[in-house]
Order: sequence, then C-alpha cells, then structure tokens
Amino acid sequence: MTGRPQTTETAPPTPANPFERLDDAPQEQQRRIIGYLDTVAAHPEIQRMRSAAFELFAPTAGERLLDVGCGAGEVSRQLAARVGTTGSVTAVDRSTEAISVAQSRHDGSSVTYMVGDITALDFPDGHFDGVRCERVLQHLPDPDRAIKEMIRVTRPGGRVCVIDTDWTSSVGDGFDHLAEVLERFPFPHPSAGRTARARMVKADLPVTTALPVTLRFTGFLRGCPGLQAGEESVSCGAGREIGVSPPGRRTVHPRRGERARGDQEVSTVSPPI
Repeated sequence: MTGRPQTTETAPPTPANPFERLDDAPQEQQRRIIGYLDTVAAHPEIQRMRSAAFELFAPTAGERLLDVGCGAGEVSRQLAARVGTTGSVTAVDRSTEAISVAQSRHDGSSVTYMVGDITALDFPDGHFDGVRCERVLQHLPDPDRAIKEMIRVTRPGGRVCVIDTDWTSSVGDGFDHLAEVLERFPFPHPSAGRTARARMVKADLPVTTALPVTLRFTGFLRGCPGLQAGEESVSCGAGREIGVSPPGRRTVHPRRGERARGDQEVSTVSPPI
C-alpha cells in the first residue's frame, strides 16, 4: 500500500520592515525611504495633522524638548523655532542614516542630533519639559516600554506627544487589493494609533482627552502607490488644559495613525507610511 506524502501550505514570509531597520537596508532603499518621508512631510494633509499636534503640544520659548524618532528632523527644527535661542531641542533617531540626513539639513537652530533607542533613552529622569514621538510605536516590539521611557525623561508637569497610525481602520476606494496589502504590512503594531491612549492610561497617565483628525488622500503618494487616504491620531497629555499638567504629574500626547483612506485622530491625555 502506497500513499502520497501530505503537503501543507505555508504562508509567505512576512517582509522585513525597512522603517525599523533603515541602516540595514540597501543604500538605494534607504534613499527611497528618506524620499518617501520627505513626500509625506510635505503633504498638506500631514501638515494639517502636525499643526493640530503642535497646538496640543504647545512648545514655548525656553523649553528643553525631545523629538524621538525624528527622521530627517524637519519637525525638530520647527520645534526649535518655537523654543528660540533660550531653549533647546534634542532630535533622536535609531537610524544613523536618518541622523546623517537630518544633520546635513541643519539650519543653525538650537537642535542637537543623536542616534538613540526610544526604549532605552540615554537621559536622566525628568530631563525634558516635553517629549514628542511620531509614527514610531507601530514599528516597536514593545510600545509600552517606549511610552514608559518617554514618561521617565519628562519632568513632572511636562508633556509627552505621541503620534501614530491605526492601519486597521484603513478604508480605500479604487484599490482592489488594499486589504491584502494592509494584511502584509510588516508592522508589529498596526493599531498603535488606536491603542496609544490605553497604553498611556496603563502607564499611569489616566486623564485623557482625544481629538480625531481625518486625513483624505485623493491621489497617490510617491513611493507608496495605492494609499488613497489615511487616518492618524495624536494623543496629548495635559493637566487641566491641553499642554498643562498639575504639579507632580506629567502630560502626554499620543497620536494615532495613518489609514489608507481617511481619518486621523489627535488625542489629549493628562496625568505618541
């Protein structure tokens, strides 16, 4: 008696996440990723979302701020313009290549660029008046550890602003394979934007206010064809008002993220292609 060996179907391997390990990517891919980030940063919808986050974060003259996951550093330089010559901004990214690009674009403002790990920040407790983080949590194996580190380096009464993506809420029109593409995204936490507030509450930052911001993309983003629109959210921590926290508490801003079709959220919390 003979039989055929059973065959089992195996899912194709999950692609590597070049945003998490930019330095490990081929040089041409690094160039394309930086170009994509530049395109996204220049998009009016992203600028509108960032403007809403700025209002919540409310940087002021003389403050010492941290922009972690700074990429090419365009937001770090905007923050520096707000804090002025009496303040300072530290721009941190895990990627040596991203920091090199950011340094090459330095405009003489009060920004210091550093390579660093958001889950093990090389700063003392309570060092910053405010910490900002955009579209980073979705790429991390342990977002909760990152949130705890951002809180640790923020002074009592300071602010933390986390902006991230909720890919699970993506909706599209005219792109037949959108669900398949999103399912194959190599992001450990595609719902990071939606869960940012809960993670902050879990980190003992219980008072939270959320402000949704809907983004709509009616054309293709260069380097990311098929994404017609997006949802992001920003969660901000504050005390009695946005940007203010009562003595002994820290303020946190988390943000939730880009969708392929349409909404973003800006949330305020008081005590984040």
